[in-house]
Amino acid sequence: MKKRLMTLSMCLILLMGFIMNSSAMGVTSDRTIEYFDDGSYAVTEIREIDNITTRSSITTKVVAKDYHLYDGDGAVIFTFTVTGTFEVNYGVSTKCTKATPSTKINDSAWRLISQSAWPSGNQAIATATFKRYMLGIPVRTETPTVTLTCDKYGNFT
Repeated sequence: MKKRLMTLSMCLILLMGFIMNSSAMGVTSDRTIEYFDDGSYAVTEIREIDNITTRSSITTKVVAKDYHLYDGDGAVIFTFTVTGTFEVNYGVSTKCTKATPSTKINDSAWRLISQSAWPSGNQAIATATFKRYMLGIPVRTETPTVTLTCDKYGNFT
């Protein structure tokens, strides 16, 4: 009885580890962090949103790259995202067919001034300008450019 219970427990632990690992794999990859002099920092992450095989050798992938700006206390100030739609002919070529920018601002002192995005070959590129205001005066400007690149094997950077 003890042996059976122990075996069952080990199986459950292994299964939970597999489920947590496989569910995390499709969510986020290629994470980078950039630190600034004032203690704030930016985290860039890639998320796969959709993966559709449209023809035998062509796969359409919808992927997002997020740029999160954090304050010195670790709170997200804003998130700027480029979402790209890519046609991947595995091992042959990749083309970005659509690029869309989006923004979420969590700190009311910051404002979005402009944003744009465009496809360029195998890249989805987006740029934005954010300003932080104190007493109506701009005191800091951030202009992130987010570039999402897909190689001919469907790998994103």
